[in-house]
Amino acid sequence: MAHDPIGKIAAELKVPRSHRGALLRELESHLEDSRRDLEYAGHTPEEARLEAARRFGDPVMVARMLSSVYRPRLRRLRVAIAASLLLGAASAGFGAAATFASSSHHTHVKPGPARLSHLAHPRLRMR
Repeated sequence: MAHDPIGKIAAELKVPRSHRGALLRELESHLEDSRRDLEYAGHTPEEARLEAARRFGDPVMVARMLSSVYRPRLRRLRVAIAASLLLGAASAGFGAAATFASSSHHTHVKPGPARLSHLAHPRLRMR
């Protein structure tokens, strides 16, 4: 297992610079806490360091998971795509409604206030 998991994570990590330092310090703190707990439990310093690194997991996988969380550009892209799809579906729905309303089987209906008065609320009807 890696003797320096933080260094390997740093090499693989793809996050914005603004988050990188704080994220690596946080990981280092967790690794150090684990090492210290293992020493208090009776492990030698070298055993504690190796066991803490083993428990930390595969540094490459940790870096990939953290990188996937900190991908603001991709997140914005996903939101934009979803919004486009929703707007496209909505406009297609409105387009279908407009096409249906203007189709030939409705052309024989004479529009006018008397014909549409049944759609208005009783208190709002024109008199």
